[in-house]
Order: sequence, then C-alpha cells, then structure tokens
Amino acid sequence: MVLKEILLRNFRNYNKLNLNFNKKANLILGPNGVGKSNLLEAIYILAFGRSPWAATNNDFINFEQDWSTVCGKASDRNIEIKVKFLRDGKKLVEINGQAAKSSSELVGIFTQTLIGHQEIDIVRGAPADRRKLMDIHISQTDPEYLEALGKYNKTLISRNKVLERLARGGVVGGKVLLSSIDDVLIEKGAYLIRKRVQFIEKIKSGCATFFQALSRDDSKLLIRYAPSFYFKEESQIEDLFQDNLNRNYSKEISSYRTLTGPHRDDLKINLGGRSLKRYGSWGQARSASLAILLASAKELADHFHSEPILLLDDCFSDLDDYHSQQLLELAPSIGQTFITSPKPLVLKPHQEGIIFQINQPGIVEMVT
Repeated sequence: MVLKEILLRNFRNYNKLNLNFNKKANLILGPNGVGKSNLLEAIYILAFGRSPWAATNNDFINFEQDWSTVCGKASDRNIEIKVKFLRDGKKLVEINGQAAKSSSELVGIFTQTLIGHQEIDIVRGAPADRRKLMDIHISQTDPEYLEALGKYNKTLISRNKVLERLARGGVVGGKVLLSSIDDVLIEKGAYLIRKRVQFIEKIKSGCATFFQALSRDDSKLLIRYAPSFYFKEESQIEDLFQDNLNRNYSKEISSYRTLTGPHRDDLKINLGGRSLKRYGSWGQARSASLAILLASAKELADHFHSEPILLLDDCFSDLDDYHSQQLLELAPSIGQTFITSPKPLVLKPHQEGIIFQINQPGIVEMVT
C-alpha cells in the first residue's frame, strides 16, 4: 500500500509537519542530527504502532507538550491510520476513525521492510537478528503467526520459571506442570517453525538474484533455515520437539533455560558453498544482507499483490557509487521507498521520485 501523506504533531523534533510522498522513491537528505531517522520512525509506527528502536511513548512527545500524533493516509485505498501518544504513557490507535483494541490491528496494513544499521549487518549479526527478520515479515502476512509468537514467548518465560523452581526443589507436581506447559510450547513452536521454513523457501531464489544484482559476484548465495533440532519432514516436528525436550531435561534444570525450540533457531547463509558469516568479506556480507531484506520485501509484494514500503535508514554511507546506484534502482522497483542519507544522492532521469532536504531540525523542504 502506498503512503500518500503523513501528518506529524509534536512528534520528536517535528512540531507540525505535513508531507506528501511519491509512490516510488523518496530521498530524505541532510546532515546527522536533524531528524531524518525520526521521519522513518514515524512511518514505521504506522505499520506496527511502535518504534523499530528502543523507545518509550514519552520519547515521541516534543518537549513541553503533553501528546504527539502520527497520521498516515494511503493513496491506493481509503485508509487512514492515526497513532497518538500521551504523556502518561498511554497510546491510542485509530483506523479510519475507529479505535483499535491494540497495535496488532495495524500489522498488515502498511506492510514494511526496514533496512537500518542493525538490519544491514544481518548476516554477521546475532541469531536473534535473523529470527526477528523472519518474525516481522511473516507476521505481516499471517495474523495467526503473530498470535502464536506471542503465546510461545509467554509460555517460554513460564517454562523457564518452572525449570528454576524445579532445580530449587520448590514445585509440588512440577513435572506434571511442565508437561502441560510443553504441550502449548510444542503446538505454538511447531507452527512458528513451519511458517519460517516456508518463508525461507519463498525468498531463497530472490536472495540469490538480488545478491548478484548488488554485488557483481557470480557466486551463488544460499540461505536455509537451521532449527535447534533436525527434522526431515514437517510432519515430524511435534514428535521430535518433544523428544528433544525430554532428552535435554537434565541440562535445562541445571541452566534454568529451555534449550530446544524456535527461540534457538537460526539461518545458515552460504556463498559459494562456504559460510558467509565465517569466510565472507565485509562487502559480501553487506550485499547478502541487503539481498535478503530486498527478497523479504518482494515476498510481501507477491503475497498482497501490492507494493510494500521499504525504509532505508542511512544505508548508503559505506557503499561505493556502484552499490549505491544498484540499491537506489532495486528498492523502488519492489515498493515505495524512503531513503535517508547524510551524503548527496541523485535520481537519474528515468527514476521517479522526490528529494527532501533537512538542513535544520524539524524543517523539511522539497527539492524536486
């Protein structure tokens, strides 16, 4: 879905801002510290009701004000999203003027892929970063996945607490309690694993294609799901999940931690048959990370038959001219793109888009 207009009131360093966007490329240029990332953060909030970075609701409210709002309007459908933050910590979400019960109702409306400092290093980052990539994208296409993820995480916390109490000898009938918890953990965890496997299967071809386009490297990029326990067929997941929980029981008691499940899973990313994280160059890892994220965005587009939003937060600083131009060409071909950069970027004559310039905090000027 295309974001036609955004309205900010008392948001971060923007007292009052109304902007209309291009359906393809939107370049937001200016020196560091003037609020470029704040603008992308506001767009992200329209999709998830929260910041992609650590922040409290009060962080969104301009000094000396009691509230702030982010409002976005779509051009291809009659949809308006409004998120209001109050100084007392409350958050109010409206969809077409109707109050939403929770921010989760926003997921899947303005579908998005964020490519920021953490995301652009996804190949060399921690396993949690790669799990987050899958969770964010699958949740936007499958509301049941979002529900299962929340239930699984809550069950996991409960299970770890029971393990600790069992280790300390403080639970009567603890094994029976653990067994009932395991039933929920396995049910929800198996759902997450299946959906992740299917997601990776959908994007792996695109990962290879985008990598070659970005890197001028003919080596084949291969990505696969790496679960915490091996299974050959998806029908085996529940039984093998239970077997591994049973096998690891003693270790889990001593560590107070659940050692099996999708919270321990990862992605294996190989280039030319070798681990990219271990053997690849910095440039190869960066190109592969971008390729994976672009392929994930393309999957959103394919699923909804509608263009997603791509947020590229200062991704061009460490890229040479060739890689910068390739990314600037590829991203808008997938969906509506918003790019922040402290260095000048230029749209070629055949590229549709708008350039915004921010030279002073909170003041945005349209250049073209």
